[in-house]
Amino acid sequence: MEQFRPVLDLFTLESPGGLREGTEPPTHAARREVVEETGLSIKEIIPLIETFADVGRLTNKLFGFFALVEGNLRAAEAGIVPKFLAPRDISAAATKGEIYPASNIALLYLAGHHSRIQTICAKLGFDSPPWITR
Repeated sequence: MEQFRPVLDLFTLESPGGLREGTEPPTHAARREVVEETGLSIKEIIPLIETFADVGRLTNKLFGFFALVEGNLRAAEAGIVPKFLAPRDISAAATKGEIYPASNIALLYLAGHHSRIQTICAKLGFDSPPWITR
């Protein structure tokens, strides 16, 4: 999705994400954020990592997921333009520094090497996750 970030004064390409509400489980927050920011629903959600977002300054946690989605993209939240990148364009966008923040690039790496996600990609006709260049 594209989102205008005033601090940077530019539009960024990002995966859906946000903060948990109270004691909301991370998977519920991930599902909610996908719906709020893209209008899509999740068919399957795969946990990738639970870690600290910035060990030098903060104690907040980062939970990363891969989501197999369905539906039609729609602008569901003001200031966000939902969009898909063609799988072949994801690696190039990451290499050019067009995907923000860096944790989104790390999640692409983890997803590309996850056995369940490799199985999903194979069922869709890909030899390997298409955003991983070999």
